[in-house]
Amino acid sequence: HGNSIRGILKHLDAIPDEAVTELEIPTGVPLVYQLDASLKPIAAEGAVAPLSGVFLGNADEIAAARKAVADQTKAAEAAEAEVQFACMGSGCLLLSSGDMRRAFDAVAGDAADISTGELKTILERLSEGEEALRDAEVNEIFEMVDRNGDGRIDFEEVVQAITSRPVWRS
Repeated sequence: HGNSIRGILKHLDAIPDEAVTELEIPTGVPLVYQLDASLKPIAAEGAVAPLSGVFLGNADEIAAARKAVADQTKAAEAAEAEVQFACMGSGCLLLSSGDMRRAFDAVAGDAADISTGELKTILERLSEGEEALRDAEVNEIFEMVDRNGDGRIDFEEVVQAITSRPVWRS
């Protein structure tokens, strides 16, 4: 729910892209806005910049809830950097999520997803000289994670394919 609310607040309060990701929006705490005649937010007393609205409830409880959201974000960022076993064919490697992301982006470029051949290129880059997978093995991996059967897979599906672990989306 956090990203949807951030998008709404970005629009309401004209929050810059680089600042909107820093907003900590606690779950289940009402955020009240008052609007003028032209539907522009009126800064409420007690609003925390860059927001014009105010959270309803006990200020200490709200601060604790916002901190909890910030702590969840930090934990998610730490998990992004965690090292994972990536098993391909008969071998396993220790790779960070960053290594996998860089390999994906190098092959996919600006595309959000890749083909079977591009998956093979990623696997070859990550395996650094280990025994290459046969085309049949790459096809089998690809088919297992191509959830919608469209012949393309995205980054999360690539990570799942080579680590056997789902990637949580925020």
